[in-house]
Amino acid sequence: MPSADVHKTLRVPFFSFIGKIRKSIGFLVLLAPLILIGMVVHWSITDSRSQARAQIVSASYNLSTNISYALRALELVLSTAANQLSAPDKTLNMKPFLEEISARLPPIKTITIISPDGIIQTDLRPSQPSRGISVADRDYFKVHLNRQTQGYYYSPPSPAAKMARCRSPFHALAGPPMAP
Repeated sequence: MPSADVHKTLRVPFFSFIGKIRKSIGFLVLLAPLILIGMVVHWSITDSRSQARAQIVSASYNLSTNISYALRALELVLSTAANQLSAPDKTLNMKPFLEEISARLPPIKTITIISPDGIIQTDLRPSQPSRGISVADRDYFKVHLNRQTQGYYYSPPSPAAKMARCRSPFHALAGPPMAP
């Protein structure tokens, strides 16, 4: 009979070990799909974020390219107008010429000619007369006066007085550089 006791003592730890292995395998079988689901969710979120990031970068690049081309076209129009207005043999009447340019470019509300001493010489906006007003203290005039630009200056956008949107003034130096 002692052999039966020996058999039982050997058997209990062995089956106990097998039970622990079964529990561990069962736990891993349940945990593996959860880990896999977590990885799939993580990959899809990461992929969505990277796709969204790529789309934002692409849209930003396209927008900046379009804005650059529009600004170059606007600079060409302004430089052509400035050259015609500053020509020494000019027989051109300024006001109709500037009105024609403004009419061709709807986003441009007005074009203003400023004398070298900072006084507005043209007045294309009947609702907001500005002829004779001094702008010598404005940032764009100081930049041109000090020759700190290559002919063009873009003011930061500012809220328009009578509109619910911002305006972005563009300034171009016409004719010979102003004396400091």
